[in-house]
Amino acid sequence: MDELDMVRILWPDATQGLAAVDDFRGVTGAGPWIETTSDPGSASGGRDLTLGGDLVPCEDGDLLFGAVGSDGGSAPDLPADWHRLPTVDRPGAPRPAGPADLRLTTAYLAWSGAPEAACGGRGTASTGWRAVLFRLR
Repeated sequence: MDELDMVRILWPDATQGLAAVDDFRGVTGAGPWIETTSDPGSASGGRDLTLGGDLVPCEDGDLLFGAVGSDGGSAPDLPADWHRLPTVDRPGAPRPAGPADLRLTTAYLAWSGAPEAACGGRGTASTGWRAVLFRLR
């Protein structure tokens, strides 16, 4: 990617998850879009964060985008090899079905692991979270 490429994320007011790829040079495929959420009933209390998982096989050179929405608190801790993009905070009035303060943390990674290995990332969060992973090939 360079300054001629653009990724647009609508958050948190988009009515549905949408990912589109238009005219990226060298991109032959996009997807899947994998969503994961925190589990407050887990041994870690939902603090362990997972981007992607077994359903996303990757090949050398795949570009992964991850986004983590969290309920305020400190920004999620993502693996060191992921390149962070600017974090977006949305303080203010509560929305009908959510907390008053929301945060969106985004990052990307050029995959260089074993072919057809399950790609993704793991980290930690200080609050409840919902994450998505999107692959470009």
